Amino acid sequence: MLPGCLFTSQLGRGDFIYAASKTKIWMASLHSLRQQLANLVEHFKVEEAFHLLGSQRAMGTLDLQGIELELHIMAGYAYLHHCRPKEAMLHFNDHIDPRDLLLSLLECIPPGPEEYSPELRALLARKPLKADAITTSETEATTPLTCGVIFTGDEQTPEASSERGKKHVTEGHSDAGHEDRDGAEDSYWAQWEGLCPYNTYAGELHHAWLETFETFPLVPRSGDDANEVIYRQVTECGAVTATTFLEHAWELFKDEVTLYFRSRLRQSSDVYARAMEYALLVLALEAQDHRAAYRVVAFGVSIRLEDCYDLLSSLREYRLLACLLFRRGYVREANELLALRVHVSSILPPPEIKPLDAARATSPAYKIVPETMHVHLNRLLAPPLTSPHQNTARSQTGGGSSLNVTSTLTALPPSLTEAMYLVSKLNLAALRELLQEDPEASWTVDEEGCSLLHVLFGLLVSLGRSDEDMTSEGGGALLNLVLSCAILLLDYGTPVSVVSAQGFSCLDVVALAARDAFLDIILAALLADREVKDIAAAVEKGNPMPIV
Repeated sequence: MLPGCLFTSQLGRGDFIYAASKTKIWMASLHSLRQQLANLVEHFKVEEAFHLLGSQRAMGTLDLQGIELELHIMAGYAYLHHCRPKEAMLHFNDHIDPRDLLLSLLECIPPGPEEYSPELRALLARKPLKADAITTSETEATTPLTCGVIFTGDEQTPEASSERGKKHVTEGHSDAGHEDRDGAEDSYWAQWEGLCPYNTYAGELHHAWLETFETFPLVPRSGDDANEVIYRQVTECGAVTATTFLEHAWELFKDEVTLYFRSRLRQSSDVYARAMEYALLVLALEAQDHRAAYRVVAFGVSIRLEDCYDLLSSLREYRLLACLLFRRGYVREANELLALRVHVSSILPPPEIKPLDAARATSPAYKIVPETMHVHLNRLLAPPLTSPHQNTARSQTGGGSSLNVTSTLTALPPSLTEAMYLVSKLNLAALRELLQEDPEASWTVDEEGCSLLHVLFGLLVSLGRSDEDMTSEGGGALLNLVLSCAILLLDYGTPVSVVSAQGFSCLDVVALAARDAFLDIILAALLADREVKDIAAAVEKGNPMPIV
């Protein structure tokens, strides 16, 4: 009996307790432990919820492991909705389907089969290989492929991808997949159990973040203008507007998702790894983290060609697309794409037929510069006295990558190595990092005999065509970046003297790809770098200064 109660009812069904005194009647509702925990989490009392669970575990002998797992998922979503993604990922651990999380990043969900481009449909008709091992026969018929199709409009934009994701979810496509291949079991949504029941927030994620933003104190206004932008004092952000707060929240969320997925990959099933690797690729490309993007494509075990083909084509990431084609057994298609979109020869005019004894006399670089400069060209193009091993057929390995790599990896052709990709993206910081880890990468030579300097200077073709597409400021910035990359490569021993299979040196590529003025600028920069190195070497050895 409760104090002051005259009687209580024992006829209830377990949901309520009734009690009465002389003047009052009480009706107390009973809730299960799950309901109490959910109610606490809903009011963002996460610590209290775990304290309640701990007290219940201490009081009885019930197995609360299942309830604890549910509580972690609920707590993860609660932290996520309150713009604390780091704590959310700690609670999620490996308890959730990563696709549930990606429903808040719909651009990270690949297109469905009904949205594949005609080129991709034709490619998939050949029943591609799933393994990394290459067993394609040279006599095998090849499906005609328009390599590197470029989409127009916003067919492949993140907004379009968002609509795709909404379509998958709202129409209940939990088993929609590649019906023309292996059925629903091969679908992106295979084994998906539908929307997570523990994500109790009804709206979009950014709406929850705006509600969180409203809880921070207002910054006093400077005037009485009703249209004045509202600022709030946000912890770790300072005084910010709602727009700035959302931008920061999305950036923080994507960073934490990237770390979370990388930590889960090694222990994940193929279905989960497929979703996470595609998301990691999209997020890396969005952040221009070219090393991360390359390693997903080159080392990811579960990444699918059908998921990435149209994405990489629309972004003109032809080298990554060729890499994925090569790994999935489409060797001929990869070579076609390399020849059409990637190799230096694809941007240069066809070479002239010339006698062997007149190679330098007809060299594009020698034609452009005055005869008085030929001695300097000879100096730059003279082969080094010592030739380190040229990396003509290096295979990529997983190294320290956090991706779910297997012990047997396909050896990629030199044009698809990480060094070639980073040079083609003009990512100076990433290239420096790679060369510090692997200095021999500076000697990489592709299948056409082109060095990293050939590839680098081939990028100047955009300057030669910059009348309409690039401002003078943009052209100058690009030229400075090319020069910085060139000096970095020279510092790590990339040879200037390498001649391609077409008979072109890297300076010939400059002469053919850009205007005459750029050859003068690059030639002067390379000569200055050579002179500085010669002087430094002479000083180190105690020899007289070289005569310039």
